[in-house]
Amino acid sequence: MQYPVLPLVALLAVFQSVLAVPVPVVITRYHTAAGHTTTVFDVTATQTIQVPIVQVFISGTSTWTNTLITIATGAEMAASIQPTTTSVITDTSSTSQPEVTTSSAESEATISVSTSATTPTVETSSVAEATTTAESTSSTEVETTLSSSSSSSSSASSSSSSSSSSSSSSSSSSSSSSSTSVTTHSSSSSTTSSSSSSSTKEETSTSTQSASTSTDSAVSTIIPTALVYSPYEDDGTCKDYDTVQTDLTLIKSKGVSSVRIYGNDCNYLTTVLPLASKIGLKVNQGFWISSDGVDSIDDAVSDFIDAANDNAFDWDLFTYITIGNEAVIDEFCSVSELISKISSVKSLLKKAGYTGKVTTSEPPVTFEDNPSLCTDSEIDFVGINSHAYFDVYSSASTAGSFVKGQIELVQGICGDLDVVVTETGYPSQGITNGKNVPSEANQKIAIANILQEVGSEVTILSTYNDYWKSPGEYGIEQSFGVIHLLE
Repeated sequence: MQYPVLPLVALLAVFQSVLAVPVPVVITRYHTAAGHTTTVFDVTATQTIQVPIVQVFISGTSTWTNTLITIATGAEMAASIQPTTTSVITDTSSTSQPEVTTSSAESEATISVSTSATTPTVETSSVAEATTTAESTSSTEVETTLSSSSSSSSSASSSSSSSSSSSSSSSSSSSSSSSTSVTTHSSSSSTTSSSSSSSTKEETSTSTQSASTSTDSAVSTIIPTALVYSPYEDDGTCKDYDTVQTDLTLIKSKGVSSVRIYGNDCNYLTTVLPLASKIGLKVNQGFWISSDGVDSIDDAVSDFIDAANDNAFDWDLFTYITIGNEAVIDEFCSVSELISKISSVKSLLKKAGYTGKVTTSEPPVTFEDNPSLCTDSEIDFVGINSHAYFDVYSSASTAGSFVKGQIELVQGICGDLDVVVTETGYPSQGITNGKNVPSEANQKIAIANILQEVGSEVTILSTYNDYWKSPGEYGIEQSFGVIHLLE
């Protein structure tokens, strides 16, 4: 006799009711409500995301479990997520409604706003190394990202075309589970502190500079021994006698005791030298070796000696005489050629009655690469041209320690010879190079730092901005004038 085949489920039911045989648990998961997302905007830009109630039925039991899974309730979000948009500028001209983009995958919203938030108080320390000078702008774009997560801290970072560091602060962030990133694409005078004449803060950007920035006050109580002086007008023509006299008188009035001149043109034998003697300035006389090689100075040396023999000036007018300025680094001559020329010129000067010191000027790297220039030559001391601007790891506030380090480096190479800084300085305009940001404020900081670290026995480039020069690769060559910074 054949029996009908019972369905498997019915058979299991019979076994359970009659024989009390255990039945495998069958779990069925289903939603009782359609998924929905609610986005609410208020003054804290809080976003609340909810998922539907989930009901789980476990067969074979009498237990029902209702579980509400909520990423965050509105109250919880209000209590814990309090993103604060950093106030960057004051702009009351416009306020726009935020644009919201919702990502269901990460429950994240990106909000772009133009804010009219009140400018926060900026605290400024008198010894801080950073300050920013900027022009006010009409709007600031603030980009804020709010992310629901389990993190218990938040961060706020701000960068701008004019950024400040150290103890100057204009932002705060509350503890929450969001990460706030604020980026400003324009600068504003409402959140930056302008460099005043008494400011000692280092600028870290030159994208905008306030016209109110003033650096007319004295750079330091230490006055450099010498300034570089060039007897050229802005168009490259020679200054006349009266103008040179006015310039040298001003230099003397600042407490500077000597000037360095590089060349032998512009009638210097009848203007700069006799006027310096009359006013009471000493001179570091240079002989400029050009791209024509070491022999390019021969005529200048002869004319110089002839003028001395004609009693145009006394030999004690000169602190020292420099044969060539960066001639090796500029590849105008070889090291051996320069050593030979130093010997011959020194001999001629000695025969003419000069008993003072002779040197050449090169950047430290020249002596590092060619130690013989100091160990095998007849220079009486080592002259170095050291500029922190060209070291990308230095800045205005560390310019002095850089120059001091360069002195120590060359001392280690050249043995017992003294090392004298025959040229140093810092540009007030030009291209940012690493941490070096040319500006009037930073020039003031750098010069003060050099004088504090190295002392007064340095020659600062330059008396005035040299507009007769080409700006050069970095746009700085015209912008080394410092006479306005000295008392």
